[in-house]
Amino acid sequence: MSFQYPLPEFPALRRIWRRQTLDRASLRVFELTTDPWIKHRDFARQDSETGELCHICRNIDFEWLGKNPLSTHPWSLLGGASSRPMFSFSLARPTPHHVLQVEIPPAPGWHLLPRIPLGFLLDIADRRHCKFCQLMVYSICLVFRMKKEDLPGMRLTGYGSPPRGLPVAAEDIVCYLDNADKGSPNHCGIYSLRVRLAHYHGFGGLRAVDIHEISGSQIPHGGRRVTPQVDFGILKRWMETSPLRELPLSMQERAKVLLGFRLIDVVHGCVVPASLEWRYIALSYVWGRCKVLKNETSIKKQLEQPGSLRQLEPPRTVQDAIELVRSLGERYLWVDALCIIQDDQADKDSQIGSMALVYSCAIATIVAAAGDDANAGLPGVQPESRLAWQRIETIQGRSFTNRWEFDAPTSRSYRDLNHFLEMSTWITRGWTFQESALSRRLIVFLPTIVLFQSAGIFREEDIYDSEDAETLCERGLHYFNMLSTLHQDGLARDKYFEALWYYSTRRLSYPGDALNAFAAVLDVLKPLFRCEYVYGLPANEFDVALLWLPGSKLQRRIDSSTGKQCFPSWSWAGWEGVIDYPLGYGNFPRVTWIDAVDGTPFVSETGIGRSNEEWRPAIQSQDSTYNPKRTLDDPEQLQPAEHQPSRRFLVPGQSHLRFKALMATLPLVPLHYHMRHWKVRNNIHLDAGICSYAIENITKRSPWAGCVYIHHDTIKRGDPINFDFELVAISRTTHPRLATGEGIPPADDSDLYEWAKNYDYEAWVAEKEREKERNGPMLISLVGGNTDVCWPAYDVLVVTYVDQVAYRVGVGIVHAEAFHLAGPLRKEIVLG
Repeated sequence: MSFQYPLPEFPALRRIWRRQTLDRASLRVFELTTDPWIKHRDFARQDSETGELCHICRNIDFEWLGKNPLSTHPWSLLGGASSRPMFSFSLARPTPHHVLQVEIPPAPGWHLLPRIPLGFLLDIADRRHCKFCQLMVYSICLVFRMKKEDLPGMRLTGYGSPPRGLPVAAEDIVCYLDNADKGSPNHCGIYSLRVRLAHYHGFGGLRAVDIHEISGSQIPHGGRRVTPQVDFGILKRWMETSPLRELPLSMQERAKVLLGFRLIDVVHGCVVPASLEWRYIALSYVWGRCKVLKNETSIKKQLEQPGSLRQLEPPRTVQDAIELVRSLGERYLWVDALCIIQDDQADKDSQIGSMALVYSCAIATIVAAAGDDANAGLPGVQPESRLAWQRIETIQGRSFTNRWEFDAPTSRSYRDLNHFLEMSTWITRGWTFQESALSRRLIVFLPTIVLFQSAGIFREEDIYDSEDAETLCERGLHYFNMLSTLHQDGLARDKYFEALWYYSTRRLSYPGDALNAFAAVLDVLKPLFRCEYVYGLPANEFDVALLWLPGSKLQRRIDSSTGKQCFPSWSWAGWEGVIDYPLGYGNFPRVTWIDAVDGTPFVSETGIGRSNEEWRPAIQSQDSTYNPKRTLDDPEQLQPAEHQPSRRFLVPGQSHLRFKALMATLPLVPLHYHMRHWKVRNNIHLDAGICSYAIENITKRSPWAGCVYIHHDTIKRGDPINFDFELVAISRTTHPRLATGEGIPPADDSDLYEWAKNYDYEAWVAEKEREKERNGPMLISLVGGNTDVCWPAYDVLVVTYVDQVAYRVGVGIVHAEAFHLAGPLRKEIVLG
């Protein structure tokens, strides 16, 4: 069965035709199907007579959609083959006869998704008499912070918009109705109505907004009215019903001896000497460009006088935090600007070095994510201090309202805290990462809603609490409360680089803060490494840590006051941009370090081959004691059992490393080469800021012998290399696309020297021809190599020289055979 509609030739008429066709197709769905979400005709007729719903919405049973999944029932093609006819229509491409086909049964395509077509966005906006359509339009305008009259000028980009990344005009946007489980990724059986915006071509979605029913009683997951002022009773209940994880005993002992710790007494309105053992709440906020009241030597005594904070008027965010703590029945608050003496360097260093204790000992952390500076306040703490954003409409005898949304893509299947914070200034600041990562509870203030997270619990102010809230931990902030995960299996190195990746996506106002703003995280991870750090790199994993990858365009951190580089080039702290994990396919160090004091050589212990991948901490109890280190043959090998003294890579005040390593030069070709995949990929697989270069294979066995990522300031993607460079072999390794790394390679790489000495390309070609005659045509590998050599690659740094000092400008992986055929030399290097 098919329905044919003529297709106009002119663009203006074609747009009108598309809208009319979608409208007719939507109505045909209601006429010819018997799905339970379609309202009974008699009830639909009653809604039509009252005039409260349009000709589309009056056919929808909103009550059913709020209680049943649209995407998992037998009539949905997502859940299996449909036993009934289902509509298929495409507005993208005309048939050869310029006729649109609406067919039953359908052909595969995007239109088979179990969504209810509502029409074009601008047509929905014109249905002024329909309560549900106007609620949709209000929700969309709220998300994009625009007035309804500005809707025709809206342009969206999103996942899958055709072509990818180009804006879509409002006149080309269609809306579909879906639903989403409020307990997702777990299931609670109560659903939000999800309005999806998409391009009329149908390739992927642009955005989505949620609408839900307000519950008259406190039904778990039911909708709740949000008042202009926060209900402090709700926040109290969240605090009381969320357990606090105990701190490791080692941290509890350190907390007892911290000197110079101060808190704000919210009852007396002053700063008081305190102990970390007191009950207190911490504040995480953004200073911004506004004037912030700071505790300095000149007013230190004054701030200790009762009532002083009422006279000196701290910024609005601090005032609201004081009021909130008082309303929650607590007495003490920690705020960095007032609890650290800002012009006393000794006090500042002591307190900043103890940030891990400050935030992990707090019973909760208030996150001020509603503005750009310290005067933004905490919306909802003061009466009438936040927008009444809920629009409530009575539809089919039930009250529905919009859910608060930020402007975010629809790639997520459920709402989480990261989704809400994406557009906030708070989540872009470097200092706030460790504040959330080390907190045990978060009370998050957004412009119009309050959210809460603790160990395994995530709550939202606009829905009633549920007994299974502890199952919603997947919806919380990424890398929250890292103390609770230290006991879990995993490499210390992996935990380190995971934290570093999240941290490096944020920005710092002062480049010199790069290490200080991450110091608390390093402090917490120190028991896992059992060593000190060298400019942020763990000393007993130094060779591997040097191999961090750029995850975006990098640029050197420069001190604006002196014009000098803040940190050495070999440390991630010296670069601004996203830092990614090293490849980590097993490493045999090939660097001999030179002691910075006595000049004696030593080797950094990073494990042996693949056993390095099996190192993991085994915390036996809360005091973070470890099992003793086992033998190298044991696959369950652990991190060093005893604390390792920092090797003398450097002396205080020095940033230049000295070591001996193999160095060679190989031709580099600008190419979109993906290091982890070891092959050429298209643009979407690499960040646009990464300058990727393929290494030319001088063995001639295949075109390429590896890849490097260059992050030199003067290089742009696709540019040829315009400076002299060398590749420094840091460790011997492998790659999933090369020979497997089994056994232990010779420490002096004699197998590779012998191979390079005897290499004969002509003989290799002749052997391949004989194999071809015996076995038939064979595939040509782009990255072929001698699979007889175990661990057939080197992790390399790319360095350039300035005044006989080498500086890191890139990192990569190269086939060891090609590297040795280039005639490498072992040199002493000074790396700055």
